[in-house]
Amino acid sequence: MFNISIQSLSHCQLSGHNVISLLLGSQQHMAVGVDVSDKGSVEAAFKSFQKNYGEPPSLLVNSAGIAPMSPFTDTSEEEWMKVIDVNLKASIIMFVTKLYRHKRQDNAW
Repeated sequence: MFNISIQSLSHCQLSGHNVISLLLGSQQHMAVGVDVSDKGSVEAAFKSFQKNYGEPPSLLVNSAGIAPMSPFTDTSEEEWMKVIDVNLKASIIMFVTKLYRHKRQDNAW
């Protein structure tokens, strides 16, 4: 049995519930709104998961990613920084947060 959490910044959080229900036929899941590029938001999502299931998630799949909608030469530095925050920094934040929570739980690897 798996406890599933979909973490999404989009406004389609209910779709996350529906996808899991269709795939697994289980009601033991949750969808959480999270800005994966923000450490505080990620920590709150992990805390919510752990509060709901009593332990941190045992598996992390980070598939967040964005791309600028303008041509390469017309993309501002601010837009590129957001791409880097979501596509690179977020992966590090998610992974480190997961490791920290497992270390605190003294889970075996």
